[in-house]
Amino acid sequence: MAGRHYGPFPHSTSKPILKEQSVYARLKEAGYVVDDLAFANAYPQRFFVHAWERKRWTVTTYMARKAGIDLHSSNDLRAGIAISAGINNHVWRNRLDPSMPSVSEEEAAQRFHEIGQQHVFSLFEYYLTDKIGHEQDFGKAEDVLHTLDVFFEGLLSHVDPSRDLLLISSDHGNLEDLSIKTHTRNPVPLIAYGSGADAFRESKSLLDVTPTLVELMAQR
Repeated sequence: MAGRHYGPFPHSTSKPILKEQSVYARLKEAGYVVDDLAFANAYPQRFFVHAWERKRWTVTTYMARKAGIDLHSSNDLRAGIAISAGINNHVWRNRLDPSMPSVSEEEAAQRFHEIGQQHVFSLFEYYLTDKIGHEQDFGKAEDVLHTLDVFFEGLLSHVDPSRDLLLISSDHGNLEDLSIKTHTRNPVPLIAYGSGADAFRESKSLLDVTPTLVELMAQR
Protein backbone atom coordinates (compact mmCIF):
# COMPACT_ATOMS: atom_id res chain seq x y z
CA MET A 1 0.00 0.00 0.00
CA ALA A 2 1.02 3.65 -0.42
CA GLY A 3 1.41 4.35 3.29
CA ARG A 4 -0.51 7.63 3.24
CA HIS A 5 -3.89 9.11 2.35
CA TYR A 6 -4.60 9.85 -1.33
CA GLY A 7 -8.13 11.20 -1.04
CA PRO A 8 -10.83 9.49 -3.11
CA PHE A 9 -8.38 8.35 -5.80
CA PRO A 10 -6.53 5.02 -5.58
CA HIS A 11 -2.74 4.94 -5.54
CA SER A 12 -1.11 2.72 -8.17
CA THR A 13 -0.31 0.14 -5.50
CA SER A 14 -3.99 -0.03 -4.52
CA LYS A 15 -5.39 -0.61 -7.98
CA PRO A 16 -4.54 -4.34 -8.25
CA ILE A 17 -6.16 -4.90 -4.85
CA LEU A 18 -9.31 -3.04 -5.90
CA LYS A 19 -9.43 -4.99 -9.14
CA GLU A 20 -9.01 -8.41 -7.53
CA GLN A 21 -10.25 -8.04 -3.94
CA SER A 22 -13.06 -5.47 -3.97
CA VAL A 23 -16.47 -6.55 -2.73
CA TYR A 24 -17.65 -6.69 -6.35
CA ALA A 25 -14.70 -8.82 -7.46
CA ARG A 26 -15.10 -11.23 -4.57
CA LEU A 27 -18.84 -11.60 -5.09
CA LYS A 28 -18.23 -12.40 -8.76
CA GLU A 29 -15.62 -14.95 -7.69
CA ALA A 30 -18.27 -16.46 -5.41
CA GLY A 31 -20.52 -17.03 -8.42
CA TYR A 32 -22.59 -13.88 -8.77
CA VAL A 33 -22.82 -12.21 -12.17
CA VAL A 34 -22.65 -8.53 -13.11
CA ASP A 35 -26.43 -8.20 -13.31
CA ASP A 36 -26.66 -9.27 -9.66
CA LEU A 37 -24.56 -6.29 -8.53
CA ALA A 38 -25.25 -2.55 -8.49
CA PHE A 39 -23.58 0.75 -7.66
CA ALA A 40 -26.41 3.22 -6.96
CA ASN A 41 -24.56 6.55 -7.28
CA ALA A 42 -25.13 8.79 -10.29
CA TYR A 43 -22.38 11.02 -11.72
CA PRO A 44 -22.60 14.16 -13.89
CA GLN A 45 -21.17 14.27 -17.38
CA ARG A 46 -18.23 16.44 -16.31
CA PHE A 47 -17.11 13.68 -13.91
CA PHE A 48 -16.86 11.22 -16.79
CA VAL A 49 -15.08 13.76 -19.01
CA HIS A 50 -12.43 14.48 -16.37
CA ALA A 51 -12.05 10.81 -15.44
CA TRP A 52 -11.44 9.76 -19.04
CA GLU A 53 -9.15 12.69 -19.81
CA ARG A 54 -7.01 12.22 -16.73
CA LYS A 55 -7.47 8.44 -16.51
CA ARG A 56 -8.26 9.02 -12.87
CA TRP A 57 -11.24 7.30 -11.32
CA THR A 58 -12.25 7.35 -7.67
CA VAL A 59 -11.82 4.21 -5.59
CA THR A 60 -15.44 3.14 -5.85
CA THR A 61 -15.86 3.97 -9.52
CA TYR A 62 -12.57 2.22 -10.30
CA MET A 63 -13.53 -1.00 -8.54
CA ALA A 64 -17.00 -0.92 -10.07
CA ARG A 65 -15.65 -0.45 -13.60
CA LYS A 66 -13.05 -3.20 -13.16
CA ALA A 67 -15.84 -5.58 -12.14
CA GLY A 68 -17.93 -4.61 -15.16
CA ILE A 69 -20.52 -2.67 -13.15
CA ASP A 70 -22.13 0.16 -15.10
CA LEU A 71 -21.79 3.67 -13.67
CA HIS A 72 -24.96 5.76 -13.59
CA SER A 73 -25.25 9.09 -15.38
CA SER A 74 -27.48 12.14 -15.03
CA ASN A 75 -29.96 10.44 -17.37
CA ASP A 76 -30.29 7.57 -14.88
CA LEU A 77 -30.78 10.03 -12.03
CA ARG A 78 -33.48 11.80 -14.02
CA ALA A 79 -35.12 8.44 -14.81
CA GLY A 80 -35.24 7.53 -11.12
CA ILE A 81 -32.92 4.51 -11.26
CA ALA A 82 -29.95 6.07 -9.44
CA ILE A 83 -29.20 8.33 -6.48
CA SER A 84 -27.15 11.52 -6.31
CA ALA A 85 -24.17 11.54 -3.96
CA GLY A 86 -25.99 14.04 -1.77
CA ILE A 87 -29.04 11.72 -1.40
CA ASN A 88 -31.48 14.51 -2.20
CA ASN A 89 -30.88 16.44 -5.43
CA HIS A 90 -30.28 19.87 -3.86
CA VAL A 91 -26.58 20.17 -4.67
CA TRP A 92 -27.05 18.71 -8.16
CA ARG A 93 -29.85 21.19 -8.92
CA ASN A 94 -27.98 24.17 -7.45
CA ARG A 95 -24.56 23.52 -8.97
CA LEU A 96 -25.02 21.28 -12.01
CA ASP A 97 -28.47 21.25 -13.55
CA PRO A 98 -31.45 23.28 -12.27
CA SER A 99 -33.76 21.22 -14.47
CA MET A 100 -32.99 18.01 -12.57
CA PRO A 101 -36.16 16.94 -10.73
CA SER A 102 -36.19 17.48 -7.00
CA VAL A 103 -35.86 14.29 -4.94
CA SER A 104 -36.47 14.14 -1.21
CA GLU A 105 -34.59 11.95 1.24
CA GLU A 106 -37.64 9.70 1.54
CA GLU A 107 -37.83 9.30 -2.23
CA ALA A 108 -34.11 8.55 -2.43
CA ALA A 109 -34.56 5.89 0.26
CA GLN A 110 -37.34 4.28 -1.75
CA ARG A 111 -35.16 4.37 -4.88
CA PHE A 112 -32.29 2.67 -3.10
CA HIS A 113 -34.60 0.00 -1.76
CA GLU A 114 -35.97 -0.60 -5.26
CA ILE A 115 -32.43 -0.88 -6.62
CA GLY A 116 -31.71 -3.38 -3.86
CA GLN A 117 -34.75 -5.45 -4.75
CA GLN A 118 -33.54 -5.69 -8.35
CA HIS A 119 -30.04 -6.83 -7.42
CA VAL A 120 -28.43 -9.23 -4.97
CA PHE A 121 -25.96 -6.60 -3.74
CA SER A 122 -26.22 -2.82 -4.02
CA LEU A 123 -23.73 -0.22 -2.83
CA PHE A 124 -24.29 3.49 -2.17
CA GLU A 125 -21.42 5.82 -1.28
CA TYR A 126 -22.03 9.00 0.73
CA TYR A 127 -19.11 11.40 1.12
CA LEU A 128 -20.58 14.68 2.41
CA THR A 129 -19.90 13.76 6.04
CA ASP A 130 -16.21 13.74 5.07
CA LYS A 131 -16.39 16.95 3.03
CA ILE A 132 -18.24 18.92 5.72
CA GLY A 133 -15.91 17.55 8.38
CA HIS A 134 -12.97 19.04 6.49
CA GLU A 135 -14.84 22.35 6.21
CA GLN A 136 -15.51 22.38 9.98
CA ASP A 137 -18.90 23.99 9.39
CA PHE A 138 -21.34 23.18 12.22
CA GLY A 139 -24.41 24.43 10.34
CA LYS A 140 -23.65 22.29 7.30
CA ALA A 141 -22.91 19.35 9.59
CA GLU A 142 -26.38 19.66 11.09
CA ASP A 143 -27.92 19.70 7.59
CA VAL A 144 -25.96 16.59 6.55
CA LEU A 145 -26.97 14.69 9.67
CA HIS A 146 -30.60 15.65 9.15
CA THR A 147 -30.43 14.36 5.58
CA LEU A 148 -28.98 11.07 6.79
CA ASP A 149 -31.56 10.76 9.58
CA VAL A 150 -34.47 11.16 7.18
CA PHE A 151 -32.88 8.91 4.55
CA PHE A 152 -32.23 6.07 6.98
CA GLU A 153 -35.65 6.43 8.57
CA GLY A 154 -37.18 6.06 5.13
CA LEU A 155 -34.92 3.17 4.21
CA LEU A 156 -35.69 1.28 7.40
CA SER A 157 -39.39 1.61 6.68
CA HIS A 158 -38.85 -0.36 3.46
CA VAL A 159 -36.33 -2.97 4.66
CA ASP A 160 -37.78 -6.41 5.35
CA PRO A 161 -35.47 -7.80 8.08
CA SER A 162 -36.55 -11.35 7.31
CA ARG A 163 -34.87 -11.22 3.88
CA ASP A 164 -33.01 -7.89 3.49
CA LEU A 165 -29.65 -6.96 5.03
CA LEU A 166 -28.63 -3.32 5.54
CA LEU A 167 -24.97 -2.56 6.26
CA ILE A 168 -23.73 0.93 7.21
CA SER A 169 -20.13 1.86 7.94
CA SER A 170 -17.33 4.32 7.18
CA ASP A 171 -13.66 4.18 6.32
CA HIS A 172 -12.68 6.76 8.97
CA GLY A 173 -14.00 9.37 11.36
CA ASN A 174 -14.28 13.08 10.61
CA LEU A 175 -17.61 14.80 11.17
CA GLU A 176 -17.85 13.75 14.83
CA ASP A 177 -15.01 16.16 15.76
CA LEU A 178 -15.23 19.52 14.02
CA SER A 179 -12.43 20.95 16.15
CA ILE A 180 -9.93 19.44 13.72
CA LYS A 181 -9.79 19.65 9.93
CA THR A 182 -8.34 16.21 9.26
CA HIS A 183 -9.68 12.68 9.60
CA THR A 184 -9.85 11.26 13.10
CA ARG A 185 -8.71 7.89 14.40
CA ASN A 186 -11.90 7.35 16.35
CA PRO A 187 -13.69 4.01 15.97
CA VAL A 188 -16.40 4.08 13.32
CA PRO A 189 -19.74 2.30 13.60
CA LEU A 190 -20.68 -0.87 11.78
CA ILE A 191 -24.43 -1.23 11.70
CA ALA A 192 -25.88 -4.51 10.47
CA TYR A 193 -29.66 -4.84 10.38
CA GLY A 194 -31.80 -7.63 9.00
CA SER A 195 -31.19 -11.09 7.61
CA GLY A 196 -27.71 -12.35 8.51
CA ALA A 197 -26.83 -9.39 10.74
CA ASP A 198 -25.52 -11.66 13.50
CA ALA A 199 -22.67 -12.75 11.23
CA PHE A 200 -21.06 -9.32 11.77
CA ARG A 201 -21.24 -9.43 15.56
CA GLU A 202 -17.56 -10.37 15.88
CA SER A 203 -16.28 -7.88 13.30
CA LYS A 204 -13.39 -5.84 14.70
CA SER A 205 -12.38 -3.68 11.73
CA LEU A 206 -13.43 -2.61 8.28
CA LEU A 207 -11.28 -5.45 6.92
CA ASP A 208 -13.80 -7.92 8.36
CA VAL A 209 -16.83 -6.57 6.51
CA THR A 210 -16.27 -7.78 2.95
CA PRO A 211 -15.10 -11.33 3.84
CA THR A 212 -18.05 -11.76 6.20
CA LEU A 213 -20.50 -10.44 3.62
CA VAL A 214 -19.12 -12.66 0.84
CA GLU A 215 -19.20 -15.72 3.08
CA LEU A 216 -22.75 -14.94 4.11
CA MET A 217 -23.95 -14.43 0.56
CA ALA A 218 -22.18 -17.58 -0.62
CA GLN A 219 -24.48 -19.51 1.69
CA ARG A 220 -27.66 -18.14 0.14
